[in-house]
Amino acid sequence: MLHAHVSGNGPALVFLHGHCEDHRIWKGLVPVFDSSYQVVCPDLPGFGKSNSDSRSLDEWAHELFQLLDKLEITRFSLIGHSLGAYAGLAMLETQPQRFHSFTFLHSTCLADTEEKKTGRLRQIKLLEQYGTEPYVRQIIPGLFRPGYSGPSLEMALDIAREQTPQGLINALMAMHDRPDRCSLLKRTSVPVAVISGEQDGLLPLEKQAWMAELPSSGYFRVLEQSGHMGQYEEPEVVTRALMEFLKTLNH
Repeated sequence: MLHAHVSGNGPALVFLHGHCEDHRIWKGLVPVFDSSYQVVCPDLPGFGKSNSDSRSLDEWAHELFQLLDKLEITRFSLIGHSLGAYAGLAMLETQPQRFHSFTFLHSTCLADTEEKKTGRLRQIKLLEQYGTEPYVRQIIPGLFRPGYSGPSLEMALDIAREQTPQGLINALMAMHDRPDRCSLLKRTSVPVAVISGEQDGLLPLEKQAWMAELPSSGYFRVLEQSGHMGQYEEPEVVTRALMEFLKTLNH
């Protein structure tokens, strides 16, 4: 069973972290929400305290639903950071009736390009040869906006260093193999929010804006001072954007 930090009471919010992360990335946001919501922050399979050899997003979705079933959560709003939203889309495809809403935080419905897939395989070789530390030093600083420094960057590096090489490898393969799920957004009736960083070098804003227009009910917010890590770079703005979106829902 997956590990999760659970707090608060009310409608359920499920926060799914990204690659090289675990549930601790949401530490700054949880106190804002758990006064009004039941906040569930799992460690994705192979990350944090969740021991799992799963290396496909469909398997991750199954494990996440097992966790939510154990917690007796039938319906929820999901907030997924990067990789977390990829896992969330696999969940949405199989049990859409359980979703109140879906939020992409620095993420996409698109599959990897061939160039990106090649990069994933190169990263796997780096992890196999040298372990977590060189990979983390190479990847994490570039996720923040240019010139960013401070304790949040160090926190992100520390959390990433604690992840196992095999867990990171499994996640890279899951991302490498994931399908394009943009057609899912076109047909879903679930309200969808897209929160994006203006200085995100991985996700062009025009593609993010396009994605927000796919669902019948879409919300788009740009974080002007963020790269790919808004929960660290602009936590107050992310919190306001999430609150604004959640207040539009009929729980």
